[in-house]
Amino acid sequence: MNILIPGPVDTPMLDRLTAEQHAWIRKQLPLGRYARAEECAAGALYLCSAHAGSMTGTHLNISSGMVMD
Repeated sequence: MNILIPGPVDTPMLDRLTAEQHAWIRKQLPLGRYARAEECAAGALYLCSAHAGSMTGTHLNISSGMVMD
């Protein structure tokens, strides 16, 4: 089993946060930005493709550096 682990993703779900909260979160991210939904979709497509056919137990972390393992 492979899984995709997104961090904060720039979607309407984050619209509830204030500008100050956005600034604080972005400051904590090594890349300084939220992941994009397209980046998560590309990761999911890769894991479902034949290119990942030999991958098992993979955790694909798309978190702008929030989680570094």
